[in-house]
Amino acid sequence: PYQSNIAVDFSARGDTVRMVVTLDPMHTDEFSQMQKEGFTSQLTKLDELAIQLAPWRQAGSRPGKDSNAA
Repeated sequence: PYQSNIAVDFSARGDTVRMVVTLDPMHTDEFSQMQKEGFTSQLTKLDELAIQLAPWRQAGSRPGKDSNAA
């Protein structure tokens, strides 16, 4: 097993949140590249899940911000 540090930072920007993931290099460039590709794949899946869980984003409105909201 190899130790690898991962830092995740979140910052609010208006109605969105920015997430920055920083990966420490692994023992070889090849393993570092595989780690990066794996995280990129997982983050893509997270992005797709967020879209599924927030259908209001697709409609261009926001909960509590619609003109129809009471």
